Amino acid sequence: AASGGDKAAATPSPEKAEGAGEGEGSAGGKNDSKDAGCARYERVLAMAIKSSRKTRERFPLKLFGFVISLQLLTMWMGLAAAPILDQVKNLAPPMSLVACSWLEHSRLVQSLQQEVDD
Repeated sequence: AASGGDKAAATPSPEKAEGAGEGEGSAGGKNDSKDAGCARYERVLAMAIKSSRKTRERFPLKLFGFVISLQLLTMWMGLAAAPILDQVKNLAPPMSLVACSWLEHSRLVQSLQQEVDD
């Protein structure tokens, strides 16, 4: 039973480690900040693991062992749309020139021009 208690005392929980430097004076000020930073890192890591597990539970769809989530689907759609958007960028200037030419030579614009001239 003593060895079990020693293990618990040797590995403080993140809550204990964060407050460890308070009230100990200046004897270990630099070490305490390292411990607090380590505890903060461990908490963030635990939250990331918990979030990953929740995502796995919410999205049971798997493909080749990977959980398919909304973020992954959005990324795939973005990667698929990239070449299409590149082609649209290349086609936009000639298409706008053709559209302007059609508008310029349309009956509506010509009749409006006659009204302005008269």
